[in-house]
Amino acid sequence: MAVTKGKGVNSLLNSLAGQKLQDSFNCLAPFGRFVEIGKRDLKMNNNLELGTFVRNFSFLSVDLIQVGEHKGPLVACILADIMKMPNQKSLHLIKTIDIFNVSQLEKSFWTIQARKHEDDFWEEKNIS
Repeated sequence: MAVTKGKGVNSLLNSLAGQKLQDSFNCLAPFGRFVEIGKRDLKMNNNLELGTFVRNFSFLSVDLIQVGEHKGPLVACILADIMKMPNQKSLHLIKTIDIFNVSQLEKSFWTIQARKHEDDFWEEKNIS
């Protein structure tokens, strides 16, 4: 929410569970799209605060394994389109990648928590 100055995000692909799922849910902008690919909360029949839906957004749960099993040709078509994206300049590579040794595992998590891994992306896109 800080990155969007409180406006929220238009689209969110989520695999987090528990309170992190609710926190992600709360980050949607009005008329946003929430795509859930995690299964833990669904299988445990956990609840979401439905008051969030007053912002008129869509919630979609997608089980990628079932999509592959039941819609194989569609998945093949989507993957073919994705493979074309780099040549169409639709995707942008991350400028830098931080590599940590196993001995630096704690440092890597602190880097992610501090959002330092996102600096190059946001600067490149001039997102404010």
